[in-house]
Amino acid sequence: MTQDNRGAVNHRLKWIGISMLLISLAIGSGWGIYKLPAPLVDRMLKVDILKQAELWKRRVVLHLEDPETALKTGVIDAHDAEFLAAMPEASDVYRFKLLDSNGRVTWSTRPTEVGSVENRDFFRSDVARGMIHYIQEVVPLSEIDGLDLHTDNILNATQHHVAEVFMPVAKNGRFIGAIEFFTDISDLRTTFISRLRISLTVLSGIALLALVAVSFASYRANRLQLRALQKQSAKERDLMEDQLRLAREVRLLGELNEWLQSSRSLDELFDMVSRFMTHILPEAEGSVYVYSNSRDVLDGCASWNGGTHKAHIHPEGCWGLRRGRTYEYGASEIDFVCEHAEPHDGRPYFCFPILAHGETVGLLHLRALEGNDEAFHTSKKLAQLSAEQISMRLPMYGCAISCMTSPSGTR
Repeated sequence: MTQDNRGAVNHRLKWIGISMLLISLAIGSGWGIYKLPAPLVDRMLKVDILKQAELWKRRVVLHLEDPETALKTGVIDAHDAEFLAAMPEASDVYRFKLLDSNGRVTWSTRPTEVGSVENRDFFRSDVARGMIHYIQEVVPLSEIDGLDLHTDNILNATQHHVAEVFMPVAKNGRFIGAIEFFTDISDLRTTFISRLRISLTVLSGIALLALVAVSFASYRANRLQLRALQKQSAKERDLMEDQLRLAREVRLLGELNEWLQSSRSLDELFDMVSRFMTHILPEAEGSVYVYSNSRDVLDGCASWNGGTHKAHIHPEGCWGLRRGRTYEYGASEIDFVCEHAEPHDGRPYFCFPILAHGETVGLLHLRALEGNDEAFHTSKKLAQLSAEQISMRLPMYGCAISCMTSPSGTR
């Protein structure tokens, strides 16, 4: 696996992990929206109910003519009894009791409770020491005073949340009794929980959308960065390949020059040319022509990579020789085929005049192999360097010696 592929796989795994994280956060948010509001609202309601209970206690204590006697004996005058009986209608309290210092109920909105004793441990450990005690419990509707529920209908099964508050009463720093208040917080609790859930849903939605937006932006940025790195990596890889190719070409050209310098005959020289050109330019077939002694024709001396050469060609039959410079067929919109390239099948080709001491001594003809047109066009410089290497050795043999080759042979 290449480095780019590993990077792409790691990138996909990373964003799969982020997607899973977002899904987990969405599930966690849903769970939190369902579970968290109730305890939060209960805590807020406790603080609020305790503040109200302090006001309720003050109203009761200040209104009673003799609070201490009322708490101890439950004996109150008619005016005070009327006030206490009306208090549930004028407040959120639906039921309350007066208790003496021993926890005995001396007065209650429920007359049947008078004389009962509060035996729970918190009354002596907390309330009797001047501490407020708060209890929240769930009770059926039938337990709430003031509701007309005398029939066993379906509403009786509905549960309501009730806050029960014990408010200690002291005189001159001495505990003389307590007032127990009951208030129904169900509607308020339901409203607050619904509002809090809506708020949490909106906030969670905004947070998740923001996180998704940030993740998407990060994804886009990382994708762009990854593509930039891939492009940079591709450029560096191409550069490395070009350098390796160039190093190989330089090495092969150096070896070609060394071997050509050590050749002892034209036959040996062109055999070396054929073998080296097969490796230097594997995407092209080619042939070499050298001027005959008479200088009126060029003799075919060698060919390679499946190419063939004619026994003789005329200088006027090659556009490269006629124009005195390299001719490239297939590089322009309008091209003319050289006579020596006939029959022609449309493949691009090069004609390099081989020059020695300012004089044309031969021709290097290269034609692209089938399906290698693009690579062939990029090899022009290398082909020209190869022609120069050949031109440096041909004068050693006088360049006018006729090469004895068959009409269409291949060396």
